Amino acid sequence: MSEKREPEITPLPFLNLDFLKSPAARTIRILAEYLEPAERLRRAKIRDTIVFFGSARSPSPEQATRDLQHGQSLSPATVTSSYVPVVQAE
Repeated sequence: MSEKREPEITPLPFLNLDFLKSPAARTIRILAEYLEPAERLRRAKIRDTIVFFGSARSPSPEQATRDLQHGQSLSPATVTSSYVPVVQAE
């Protein structure tokens, strides 16, 4: 006679960390990155925001100053760098 095995209880998907970390749940993670901050802002009664987009690869202030000084000494036709300093018109 074979032994009866208890059926495995599968955790709810939103409690299943293995699933949430899987490639199949990427859409859920992206949605959570939007919803969680939106909920925090709602609870704090913040209705309007300004978003600044930047880069994690921004140069240091010293490097940016050197790049700016170097860039100002070049003619626009010779600038080929992917980093173009922003210069405010005076």
